[in-house]
Amino acid sequence: MFASLVLCCFALSGCWDYKELEQQALLTGVGYDRDSRGVSMVIAYLDQQQTSSGGKTPHPKKEQPQIVVARAQRAEDAFFLLFLQTPQFKYVSHVYSQVFSESFAKSRSFSEIVDRLTRVGAVRRRTSLFVTPDRVKDVFSQRLPGADSTARGLPDLVTQANLLQLVPRIDLNEFVYESTLPGVDAMLPEIHVVESNGHPVLKAGGAAVFHRMKMSGYLTPEDVRGLLWLMGKSGHSIQTFPGFKRKDMAYFRSEEIHTAIKTSVRGGQPVADIKVQVTGTLAVYHGAHRLEKADIQQLESMASRVFRQKLIRVVKKTQAMKVDPAGFGVLVRAKIGSEIWHKRYAHWSEEGYPQMTVHIQLRTHINSAEATTDTLNVQQTESGSPQP
Repeated sequence: MFASLVLCCFALSGCWDYKELEQQALLTGVGYDRDSRGVSMVIAYLDQQQTSSGGKTPHPKKEQPQIVVARAQRAEDAFFLLFLQTPQFKYVSHVYSQVFSESFAKSRSFSEIVDRLTRVGAVRRRTSLFVTPDRVKDVFSQRLPGADSTARGLPDLVTQANLLQLVPRIDLNEFVYESTLPGVDAMLPEIHVVESNGHPVLKAGGAAVFHRMKMSGYLTPEDVRGLLWLMGKSGHSIQTFPGFKRKDMAYFRSEEIHTAIKTSVRGGQPVADIKVQVTGTLAVYHGAHRLEKADIQQLESMASRVFRQKLIRVVKKTQAMKVDPAGFGVLVRAKIGSEIWHKRYAHWSEEGYPQMTVHIQLRTHINSAEATTDTLNVQQTESGSPQP
C-alpha cells in the first residue's frame, strides 16, 4: 500500500516547472528593422515584473525595461532566435506596440510578418502598429512622460495626436482589413525621435501609406488632417488663414466635420462630388482689424476657400503617389458593382484613382469666437489650444 501511494505521487500534477515572478518578463513591444547589409532585426521590449529589493525596504521597486535584439537574414528566423536569447517567459498576448522601420516596411519581409501576426492566436488583434524613419531601437530607448513603459505608452501618444488630427489611429485588425479591401490603401501612424530643449523625445505626426502590403511613402500631418476631413472624422485641430488686413491672422479650431461623397462614372472616368461641412470656433484673431460680429460671415467664406485648397492639395498628392488612403475606390466599387469593377478598375490605385476627377464643396461655420488676440506658437497649435 505504501509503494502504491508513492507511485501515485509521481502521477499527480505539480509545480516542478514554476518560475518566480522576478524571473518573468512581459513582452509588451516588438520592433522590426534592417541594417545597412539587409539583415533583419527583431527587437523585443520587455517589461520586468515587480521585484523585491530585499528585507530592508518593504516597498517593491520597478526594474528597468530590457531591450533584446536578434539578427538573421530572414525576419521569421530572427523572431525565432529572439525567444531563444531571452530565458524569461514572454507572453505575446501582452504586446501593446509593434514598430516597423521604414526600410523594413518597404521590404518583402513586412507582409510575411503581418501574415504571421494574424495567424498566431495569442496575438492581440487590437495591438497598435507604427512606422518610424528612425531606428526602432532608438524609439524603444526613449522615455514617455507619464508612462511607466514606452511600449505601453505609444498607443496613448498616438491617441492624443489623433484627437488633434496629426496621425491616423490604426490597430492590427483595421490595418489588415483595409489592406485586403479593394479600393482603399491602408495607413499607419508615423512616430519619430525629435530634439526638444536639447533632449530627444518621441513625437507622433504624419502617416505611412501602404499599397499591396508595401510602404509607398509618407504623408505629412497636414495631409493626414485633410484625409480625416474627407473621411468625415472630427477632431480638435487649429487651422490658420489670413485676416482682413495684410498681417492679420485668424486661428480656427475645428470641432465637427460632416462629409458626404457621391461617386459616379462619366465618360468612362470616375468622378467624386464631395461636400464638407466644418464647424468650429474662432480661437484667435490677431491683427490691426477690429473684429465685429458682422465680420464672422466673411471670415467663414475666407476660411472655406483656404480649407478647400488644402483638401484639393492632399487629393492631388495621393493621386501622384498612386495610393487611395481615403477609400474613394470603395465607393466607386459599391456604385458600379463588383463585376464592372474587376473589369475596369482591377488596378484602381495605379490607374483609376490618378485619373479620377474630384469636386469639393466646403463650407465653414463659426459657432463662437473667443476673446483672446494673442498669437499661437507651434506647440499651442499642435495642442489644439489657444492658451499659453
